[in-house]
Amino acid sequence: MKNKIILVTILLLFVIYGHAQDTIPVADTNKVLPEFRGGDVAYNKYSVKQVKYPQEAKEKAHQGTVIVAFTVEADGSITHVHAVKEVEGAPELTVEAIRFISAMPLWQPGTINGKPTSMESAKGLHFRLQ
Repeated sequence: MKNKIILVTILLLFVIYGHAQDTIPVADTNKVLPEFRGGDVAYNKYSVKQVKYPQEAKEKAHQGTVIVAFTVEADGSITHVHAVKEVEGAPELTVEAIRFISAMPLWQPGTINGKPTSMESAKGLHFRLQ
């Protein structure tokens, strides 16, 4: 009997605690994600001009997508650049993708409630031979 009361009490606490978590009001935030200045069209034009297909990758017919994550700081600068998805057996594509992202001009930073804020972002670079 004592064990049943303890079990019921624990379950009741979970239900109450879980319900309380669901009903706690969350501050209303106006979040705007960071973006390349000029938007996606400008980013695409910039990437076509700036991404260099590595010669070694061309010779070995390496193709694929490298996804690079990075932080857009409150001042629009790019930091903490790293690959989160690479093309297997083609490290030269990863090196180029990281170089490209690291060298980008300042972005429009993300904001929360109108205040520039550092935020994570990611871009995929598609390497295709033609």
